Amino acid sequence: MAVVRLGAPATTAVPPLSDWPDDLRKAVSAGEAIVPGGHYVDGREISPLDLDAVRRFLDGVRADAVAVTSVFSPADDGHERRVEELVRAEYGLPVSVSSEIGSLGLLERENATVLNAALYGVAAHVTDALVTALAERGLGERGPT
Repeated sequence: MAVVRLGAPATTAVPPLSDWPDDLRKAVSAGEAIVPGGHYVDGREISPLDLDAVRRFLDGVRADAVAVTSVFSPADDGHERRVEELVRAEYGLPVSVSSEIGSLGLLERENATVLNAALYGVAAHVTDALVTALAERGLGERGPT
């Protein structure tokens, strides 16, 4: 799963997942990036959203889902929504956006969004295993054969 934070240059001092243990970060994340975007608490842009930077990052990672966090997105989720649209349209990946997950605290909301996005892979694995188990028992979309 890829982690995209919209908040450069204001939020570069503390990178995404910096407080996670290395082994957990490596197990969960295909890569993290902080790109221009995000808003101040009063709604002004920190910097214009750079969708090309998002593309460059995503082109360089192998991810099965994307976690997107933008500064103060619970107050203005416009940048997150634009990245969500880009990821779905151009990469066909599931997206977890932080404005749907938590409150104003950036790091807490980001961590929760990353965990939420990581569940996409778990859910896909469980679904595949269930479909396989049903098929092995002759149970499929049409029922018993």
